[in-house]
Amino acid sequence: MPRSRRANLETSLEAYESVWCPTRVQSIILDIICQHGPICDDQIAGKYYERAVRTGDVMPSPESLRTRRNELVDKGFVEWSGLYSLTESLRRTRELSAVL
Repeated sequence: MPRSRRANLETSLEAYESVWCPTRVQSIILDIICQHGPICDDQIAGKYYERAVRTGDVMPSPESLRTRRNELVDKGFVEWSGLYSLTESLRRTRELSAVL
């Protein structure tokens, strides 16, 4: 993780905040949303699982996937599409899409 310089703290912090290196999990989630969106968290987990089986990647927990997806929302790469779908327990959930 990059660090900021103490001598030029203001500009150094601005530069640090402008740089973002996604993790592997974030990259895969963003790829899934771009290919299959609008999509909800349960569907993201399903697609991620299918991909992990094919590629041999480690499968994060659903909670970890939601956290990584939320980080993408916070960074402005993903947003609510305005659509809803239903979870397996028939509860309403938001569908997300990539910001292009």
